[in-house]
Amino acid sequence: MDKILTFLQFGGYTLVRNSTDLFRSFGFDTQPHTVIPLQHLVSFGLNLVSRSFEFQADAFAKKLGYGSALRGGLV
Repeated sequence: MDKILTFLQFGGYTLVRNSTDLFRSFGFDTQPHTVIPLQHLVSFGLNLVSRSFEFQADAFAKKLGYGSALRGGLV
């Protein structure tokens, strides 16, 4: 899942980084340099979602009785 999200991030970035028409449609005369900071914010948000899924998976494994095996695999 992380690989798909990373691919979509980079794919989306490459679509907008040189698109002067996109920036003009928002009223900019020149291409602003705000795409990189936005990329970091999107990456941070996706990281939060990914971590949330990891915690859910760990809780599910614990619920099924694999908590000690999971803990042993992490140490």
